[in-house]
Amino acid sequence: MTHEWRRARIATARLSFDASLPRTGRVERQILRCFAAGDYGARTMTELLRWVYPALDRHECSHRWSVRRALLKIATPIGRSPTGRGRPGIWQLPVP
Repeated sequence: MTHEWRRARIATARLSFDASLPRTGRVERQILRCFAAGDYGARTMTELLRWVYPALDRHECSHRWSVRRALLKIATPIGRSPTGRGRPGIWQLPVP
């Protein structure tokens, strides 16, 4: 009896999930929250890294890569910072 119920639940779950649909991940959500906190103005990569990974003092290359990969989906690069270590990139959401 319990196995039939379990099979029905699994079948329902499979029908409700489509792996081909785009999904918003944690990094992308945090980036959108960072832009929203600043009234959707331009943000540097440093600011975005601090928002996405707040508990870390030092960010690894993989962290930067994850943020950049998510940024390429939702934002556009608009230039480089004139100051800052390594001249971080500046990103902005497209204007609707």
